[in-house]
Amino acid sequence: MRIKGVRGELYFHVLEPSRTLRYGDGRIVEPGSELKAKSQKNSKGKPRKVPKECQFGMHGCIIAASFLLEGFWKDNWICIVRLWGNVRTFNDKSAALRRKVVAMRQIGVNGEYPPNKWDGDQAIYDWVMAKPYKGYKGVK
Repeated sequence: MRIKGVRGELYFHVLEPSRTLRYGDGRIVEPGSELKAKSQKNSKGKPRKVPKECQFGMHGCIIAASFLLEGFWKDNWICIVRLWGNVRTFNDKSAALRRKVVAMRQIGVNGEYPPNKWDGDQAIYDWVMAKPYKGYKGVK
């Protein structure tokens, strides 16, 4: 997705309420955080350097209306992400070795819901950016 005034390509990603990555990864996602794909070896035992759809890499959907994007259900998080590091595209989903969360917003907080994902990428982007989550403010 391209946004006027924003450099580079942006993608959509949805997280469950816990904000943790799935498939045994378990890392917590915070806005501004850069995540790198965990190392994996190819069939020859060498480090994998090419993302594989739904197997290896950090992914994002090109359009909010993607059937591959998790549902916009209450308490889920809609994330706007940037991908880099050997970005590969598979239909309307892309995967890369790195992903940074530009902004994220939880669905249903204070009764606020995003526009229907069929209303377009700009509408979803604008909703997230209107009140983005600033990150955990706990005591260290």
